[in-house]
Amino acid sequence: MSDIARLQFAQSIRVFHHAALWEEEKHFTWLNSLILSAQLLLFNSEKIPFKFRFSLILVVSLLGVLASRIALRVIRKEGEYFCNALNRFVDEHNSIFPDKQLPPAPTPPNKSYPTLLKSFLLGQVGVRDAFQVVFLAFGTAFVTILVITAWFR
Repeated sequence: MSDIARLQFAQSIRVFHHAALWEEEKHFTWLNSLILSAQLLLFNSEKIPFKFRFSLILVVSLLGVLASRIALRVIRKEGEYFCNALNRFVDEHNSIFPDKQLPPAPTPPNKSYPTLLKSFLLGQVGVRDAFQVVFLAFGTAFVTILVITAWFR
């Protein structure tokens, strides 16, 4: 396989993981938004008996917590795959074009949760970090609704 073919192959893997990240971020955001909307509809529905409504809200909250947790895990894992693919592409590029070196992807590929939140508060997050903060916010909202609903049940 020629150098350029290896570079193109590395690029195609990088593009694959980039597209996968976007699709996962998009779909998990939609799913969490729908779950939160369902909770608001349940909360405001007067046609459903009070006890049954709050039981449904509890179940939907648990579903939201689960969806948010899965979303975070998937995005963080796919982010690792993307960074590995990016580093492979950078290695191939740098070996072919030594006079036009590209920097490697940051390591580690994911920030710790405290660092992620600090970066968010300072306005220093990238797109993937921002989506992680969104999923943390959804998870926090679902846990809060779960606790409040359980408290008043």
